[in-house]
Amino acid sequence: MTTLSKVLGNRTNRNGGATFRGGHFRPGIPDKTAFRPPCHRRGVTTFVQLNRVRLGSCSKINPDGDWTCNLTDPTVRRGRTADMSQIHVETDQSFRTAGGWTKPPGGTLVDVQGFVYWDPGHVTAAWHHFSGWEIHSLTAWRHSPKRH
Repeated sequence: MTTLSKVLGNRTNRNGGATFRGGHFRPGIPDKTAFRPPCHRRGVTTFVQLNRVRLGSCSKINPDGDWTCNLTDPTVRRGRTADMSQIHVETDQSFRTAGGWTKPPGGTLVDVQGFVYWDPGHVTAAWHHFSGWEIHSLTAWRHSPKRH
């Protein structure tokens, strides 16, 4: 279990998003399309659980078949930019269509599990919060209990 702040770290780039060097789970998984990505890489955990986070209202399926959304930590302290309290999440088409996956309900507090991935191709994209960090694939979710 970890927090969104730990995944993103505390270093920001010139656009206000999280940097690779600041992330606590680098380097992340090597291949975001892997059906069975490693839970550890170079001695660092890649499989994480984030509790009491808010999922956006998302129903988008990308042309590659991946489901995408944004995840926000409502407890992030003041002083952090909006981009440092959010992360892009995806569920890969191969995982999503394998069976047993359901779309989480948008706008509610959930607990999620998934793999940390660094996608350097999106560090200048506002929709990706000016950061390469993402959870890909988001593999499990549940409604967050009132207390953990």
